[in-house]
Amino acid sequence: MGCGADADQAPAVPAPSAPTATAGPSETVQWVIRPGPPVESAYVLGDVLGKGSFGVVRAATHIASGAKVAVKTIRKSLLAADDVSALRREVEILHHLSGHPHISQLLGVYEEPSQLHLVLELYQGGDLFDAIISVGRHSERAAADVLRTVLTAISYCHAMGVAHRDIKPENFMLTAPLHPLLKLIDFGLSVFCTDSQPLTDTVGTSYYVAPEVLARSYSRSADVWSAGVILHILLTGYAPFDGRNDQEILRSVQAGKLDLTTDPIWQSISREATAVLTAMLNRDPAQRATADQLLATPWLGRTASSCTASASPLPGVVSERMRRFARMNSFKKEARRVVASLMRPEEVAGLVAQFKALDADGDGKLNVQELRVSEGLELEGAWKWRQAQQALAAAALARPGSRVGTGTAAAANTPLAAAFAHFDADGSGFITPDELRSALAAHHPESQGPDIGVGPGVCVSRSSGF
Repeated sequence: MGCGADADQAPAVPAPSAPTATAGPSETVQWVIRPGPPVESAYVLGDVLGKGSFGVVRAATHIASGAKVAVKTIRKSLLAADDVSALRREVEILHHLSGHPHISQLLGVYEEPSQLHLVLELYQGGDLFDAIISVGRHSERAAADVLRTVLTAISYCHAMGVAHRDIKPENFMLTAPLHPLLKLIDFGLSVFCTDSQPLTDTVGTSYYVAPEVLARSYSRSADVWSAGVILHILLTGYAPFDGRNDQEILRSVQAGKLDLTTDPIWQSISREATAVLTAMLNRDPAQRATADQLLATPWLGRTASSCTASASPLPGVVSERMRRFARMNSFKKEARRVVASLMRPEEVAGLVAQFKALDADGDGKLNVQELRVSEGLELEGAWKWRQAQQALAAAALARPGSRVGTGTAAAANTPLAAAFAHFDADGSGFITPDELRSALAAHHPESQGPDIGVGPGVCVSRSSGF
């Protein structure tokens, strides 16, 4: 559920340069935002909701109002200089966008010498996929209703001079299981920008990234492409550009053509829906429709009452495909979360440093040439090539926003092996359907795990890779 900012919370708009303070005879504190009172002065901290490589997220209750919130606590000692800059920018953007009903609200910032606490809304209804899957067979009208919210949030960001840069279903969360509100979250990659000055850094998530982002010259319209990929999934149950791994997916995004004829499902989709989709997935950013232009189309409508999309159910195969797509994403996300939470801070710092050393062009991902060059480097006592691959993959998992296009297998005495053990609850060496349901249950509405979609007796073994 959401709650509003309170007068007793410390102001969090960052200053141009963070202040410093002396903590002891020989220790200087670097403030990320600005010093403030302890978070416990305004909130009662509760159960841990999740752990990551930089901190922990807890449920909390506001003492004055009783409102339920989430408090993200970040260990400042683990932050590199670029992490601090990114965190300041994220806080500034969240304050800049505050007040919109479909944008995540930052409710307060509390900073202590060793920790930074961000008070956020608590989301208990799942993500965008959960919103659609929960209704069973859905319709174009349901897809249009979801997309309207997505584009409303994007349109507001763009009008305020912000590019989100990581639009995907997992970044739209429902506030509650009953009477939910869909909200855009995770502004960690967001930046202030204008269309006159192109962005050049390659960020985002493989399925949803726009082709011009990969070409390193793009603007806010890349968010509309990403929303178009979401619409394609809602209408067909799968992403328009696919592959066996990140490299293949990105090659497909760069060179693939939108296919609206091969799959018989397109015969069941209206011309109006197809027109909206093609306007969003136009490869020419200059010709691509803006979020505001799309909201003016009758198929979407600016309000539910003005929407002309059909309420007739789409073929059942669409919901089944989307269910499979969503549960695979859930499994991957949980595996990444587990790996990150099992790594010690010094392991994270070391692996991140090694990742940066190999990332010669500084784009946040490793290409084949950079990986091959690494064979000649001495990492932790001349690791073998395969060991370097595994360690670098772990670094990418531990650090959101980084990508490594290489497969990994669970190996003994590594966080990957520990992650496998997390799913393999009975230690049998196999991950069964029941074990998957149990592991994923905590991250779905009302603590219900997803339909993982494998038949009786089918399981994942340690030897099959992770």
